[in-house]
Amino acid sequence: MDEQEFDSWFPGRPFVREDAMQADARAGRCTALAVALWGTADYLQRQLVAPHPEIPSGFELADFRELQQRVLVFQWLRHRFPTFMAAQHPELWEARREVLRRAIEYLENR
Repeated sequence: MDEQEFDSWFPGRPFVREDAMQADARAGRCTALAVALWGTADYLQRQLVAPHPEIPSGFELADFRELQQRVLVFQWLRHRFPTFMAAQHPELWEARREVLRRAIEYLENR
């Protein structure tokens, strides 16, 4: 992801109350999906070795793609500001990203 792609995430107009409410709802949904998909370190490990990740109910493919975009932004920020983000365990994020990638692949092909 480059700076132009990162900037494209933000509208070219003033940020209004409705935008904040929608962003908050999307963030909450992504957080719920992340917790359900990755869970604890032990659960994440089981997700990695399973033939395909267990897909949490109540979420659509679009939710998984939204989470994937947020992970990409996080990784971009981590590379852009390595000192600030140094405490974020890269191996853990790679495992999460892999489980998410496999979950999306599974949902696309079923």
